[in-house]
Amino acid sequence: MISYSATKLANMIRNKECSCVELTRAYIEQIEKVNPYINAVVQFNPQRALTEAKKKDQQLANGEKLGPLHGLPFTLKDVYATEGDIVTAGCLGLKDHITNYDSTIAKRLKNAGAILLGKTNTPEMENSPDTDNLVYGQTLNPYDLNRGAGGSSGGAAAIVSACGSAFDVGADVGGSVRVPAHYCGLCGVKTTPRVIPSTGVVYPSGLRTGIMGLILTEGPICRFVEDASLLLSVLEGPDGRDSAVIPRPISLASARKAEDLKIAYVFDEVGPPISSETRQAIQDVANALSGRHCTVNHDWPPRLGEGFEFFHKTLGACAYTEFRSGLKSLNVKRISPLMQKILNYFKPYSCDLNQFLAVWHEWDLFRSDILRFFDHYDALICPVTPQEAISADKTMMDPGMVINASYAWGVSTLLLPIVTVRAGTAKSGLPIGVQIITKQFYEGIGLQIATYIEQALGGWIKPPSPCNV
Repeated sequence: MISYSATKLANMIRNKECSCVELTRAYIEQIEKVNPYINAVVQFNPQRALTEAKKKDQQLANGEKLGPLHGLPFTLKDVYATEGDIVTAGCLGLKDHITNYDSTIAKRLKNAGAILLGKTNTPEMENSPDTDNLVYGQTLNPYDLNRGAGGSSGGAAAIVSACGSAFDVGADVGGSVRVPAHYCGLCGVKTTPRVIPSTGVVYPSGLRTGIMGLILTEGPICRFVEDASLLLSVLEGPDGRDSAVIPRPISLASARKAEDLKIAYVFDEVGPPISSETRQAIQDVANALSGRHCTVNHDWPPRLGEGFEFFHKTLGACAYTEFRSGLKSLNVKRISPLMQKILNYFKPYSCDLNQFLAVWHEWDLFRSDILRFFDHYDALICPVTPQEAISADKTMMDPGMVINASYAWGVSTLLLPIVTVRAGTAKSGLPIGVQIITKQFYEGIGLQIATYIEQALGGWIKPPSPCNV
């Protein structure tokens, strides 16, 4: 039962095919079984969850109006405030920090009827494509405990893939939803920037601001594509606090017939060489979409390969200063080795204001050129990383390893919505995902294409023992 989609489970609860208590207890037992191996859930409150589940069952029995997520147990990344919980953002300076309110994301999920099980691991200040910190340690991949789970939403992806949670929500600036989703065989969505409020992130301002706020987006992590649409419908929209949120709804409907969709795909023409298995997964995707009568071409925007450089020029230009300032404001006196690698990597990209404004001008022109490509295509499909999950004893911030982030970092600078979905399996048994990039506000097209891929190629697959159901 716990391996079912959140959508199916919500219907089962409404139809009284299972109780909220029964489902919550099943997820609690799965967390207790798998978490000692993967270290994904870092704050866990089963008694509170069961108490809430009993209330949800009573509401159902009383015939009260139910939210779309009624009775669904979930976890939430350890960066969003949740009332009564320690929330650290992976920072040692916040190891005893208890929040007394709910972030907008937590509030909306709870108001929709979902039941919070606990919080999931993230690297310090969410700033790495790997998940490790001095507070809770490293999160491992449920498909292979010798591999990493990706980052920064590594804890979220690991526990959802291992069926310890119906879903989670992460944040993505350079792959923080997409890389863990790829590593753990899930569906993850980097939304159009600023359609989901960031209010209640555990930083001094309580919001994502500046350049980070422009690029970074919040988005769901789930086992099945249909659940992403359900969650986005709950999460999107202004909250009256985050001033940068765009008051335009995203399009979640499948707006096109399959035969009317024009889709491009690219292998490694714009980045480092990809593995033969990743290449085969992308080819399988192209073949599957052609089989649905979509128009599919091997094509890409001429300037797409410049995105990786622009990521360094934009985010990298201010990252070193912002990260150091953020750590200081959070009273972090001792940083993790992973955070130190990040600071060392981005320090050379620091620049003065005039240089940064000049880069911003170039960046706007670059994105405008890329958008022209979408006059002719509804979506572009590309790798997430060149290969499956890397070894747990390495990070993408190690010397020579950053190139593995080039696809995820590069397309982040487009500021377009991106859906990641499992498209294949490496010989190692690890998942291989792809990125589906669409126009702004057209998440629905990306999810429609992801559904076709899921139906044709299998989507999420249960991890092996000891993390199976």
